[in-house]
Amino acid sequence: MVALSSVFFCSPPEAQAIDECKDSSGNIANIISGSICATATGSYGDIAPIGSPDGKLNISDAVVTLRISLGLISNLDTTITQKADLAPLCLKSDSSYTKSGDGTIEISDAVVLLRLALGLVDPTTVAWASQPGLKFDVTGATSLQAMDSLVVKTMQQGQEKPSILHYRVVDGEHQTRAAGSVGTNLIAVNADGTSRLAIQSDLPAKVMYTAASPDQTYVYVALDPTISQTLMAQENCALYRIKIADNTKSCVMEGVYLQDFDDTFKKKFGGFKPIQFDDKGSLYFAGSAFSKSGTTIDKGSWKPIIYQNDAASGKNTAITNDALQIKFFMILSTGELVYQGANVINGVEVTVQTPS
Repeated sequence: MVALSSVFFCSPPEAQAIDECKDSSGNIANIISGSICATATGSYGDIAPIGSPDGKLNISDAVVTLRISLGLISNLDTTITQKADLAPLCLKSDSSYTKSGDGTIEISDAVVLLRLALGLVDPTTVAWASQPGLKFDVTGATSLQAMDSLVVKTMQQGQEKPSILHYRVVDGEHQTRAAGSVGTNLIAVNADGTSRLAIQSDLPAKVMYTAASPDQTYVYVALDPTISQTLMAQENCALYRIKIADNTKSCVMEGVYLQDFDDTFKKKFGGFKPIQFDDKGSLYFAGSAFSKSGTTIDKGSWKPIIYQNDAASGKNTAITNDALQIKFFMILSTGELVYQGANVINGVEVTVQTPS
């Protein structure tokens, strides 16, 4: 048994085995070679050199983590601090470990890294969790509010669980995690006036706007492609459909980010948003392709296409093409799609179309 200050006896949820931890033969990979649990942002613990990790877990990673914990290195991308957050390791009854992480970078994280690098803790006994990804919490909310700034949950002194959510505003893409989140601007408001964060993520999750389906079964959430670009790169998604009853989520269309709900759009169409529905419940949105670029995304130039997401099948169909620069669109109560676009041949034109 390994005794170390950053290992605790606890009863975390049983960690699930993940395929990333195994090589092509099904064997657990060797963390010393930097190949264990490689995720979209690299191996857990492998943060040195900063900006270009070497693919190995060694003493230099522990030294960098120690400097972060002492405040000697700051303003780091959240993907770096996420990989360094290893403590506490929970020792289970079968003498294996579960990496828990507590949302902060402390000396205990450097100790865990050092023990792993020196082979004092066998990495094959650790249940390395995959990236926690994105979770929604909208069930029971009477409304969703997308604020201007990212916020994290705080606790008032003397309160174990606040009845009303208290915020701390965080700005920029480089967030310090608190209360299990690096910040979101999406707030779920309950009938009694209390509120909560509607998104939990280890990466900044800023929402541009939301829209509920006509039958109130789903809510659709469009991510901001600037502040949320690291999350978008990890998930390859910017538009989610969340089932209100149980918070299950699905990506409406991968590799596409949506039109901004800016002042120009609001002045043109008032209460209409860039995601709309027809009388059958099918979804319409204007989106442009993005590609992954390391831990962020490359948005390229804005070349929106209007898509229909069929309510029955979930199939996405392109209604326009990228030769037409879409400015605005609207679904009429009669089911027709009206959109304004421009091309080099005809200039600006307005089209009325009845989608199939």
